Amino acid sequence: MTEKIAIFDLDGTLLDTLGDLAHAANETLRTFGLPVHPVEAYKQFIGRGRTNLIRRCSGLTDDRQIEELCRVNDRIYAECYRERTCAYPGVQESLENLAIAGIPMAVLSNKNHDMTCRLVEECLPGIPFFAVYGKREGHPLKPDPASVYEILMAADIAPERCIYFGDSGVDMQTACYAGCYPMGVTWGFRDMKELRANGAKRLLHRGIDIFPAVFSFLKTFSLDFEVEFSEEEHH
Repeated sequence: MTEKIAIFDLDGTLLDTLGDLAHAANETLRTFGLPVHPVEAYKQFIGRGRTNLIRRCSGLTDDRQIEELCRVNDRIYAECYRERTCAYPGVQESLENLAIAGIPMAVLSNKNHDMTCRLVEECLPGIPFFAVYGKREGHPLKPDPASVYEILMAADIAPERCIYFGDSGVDMQTACYAGCYPMGVTWGFRDMKELRANGAKRLLHRGIDIFPAVFSFLKTFSLDFEVEFSEEEHH
C-alpha cells in the first residue's frame, strides 16, 4: 500500500455552515415557544449529529419531544441550507490542487447523509472525492472510527497513511481512534485548546494551507517538524 489519503470533516472544516444551522435551529425553537440563541452559541451546540444539536440548544431531555423538534428542524434546514453556507477561503483551491496531484480525498460527516452529499456537490463543485459519507442507518457516528475504516478499506490504504482534517475534539478523537494523523483546523467551530486536548498533532489556520500540509505528509508520514504554514498561532 503506497498511496496516501486525506479525509475531511465537513461542517466547520470544509464549509462554513454555522449561519444556516443556527437559523434553522432558532426557527425550530421559536416554533415550539422555546428560547433562541446567538449564532456564536451554536459553535458549542454543533457536533455529534443533528439530534444532539437539538438536544443541546433546546435543553429538552424527553426523546419524543426531541424527535418532534428534529422533524421540524429538518424541514426548515432543507429550505435554508444554502442561504449562508459556503466553502471557507482557500479550501476549494487546496482541494483542486490535491485533485490535480492525484491524492484520494474523502468527506466524513455526522450530518444527514443526503444533505452531506448535496452540500459537497453544490458547495465544492468539481472535486472528485473518493467517498462522501454522512449519517447513515446502521453506521455509528464519529468519533467511532468504523466509517474511517470503511473508507480506508475501499481505498486499500493503511490508517497511518491517512491525514484526517477536522475542527473539533470529536474529529481529533476519530482520527486517533482510527490510527490516522489528526490535523486540527482553527477556522471552524471549536478552539485550539479543544483540538490539542483531543489529540491534534498539528494545527492549520488557513484553508489554503491544506494542500502544503498534505504534500508534506506525503513525503514524511508525519508532520512532527517545523513547517512555516502552521507555526503561526492565531488567537
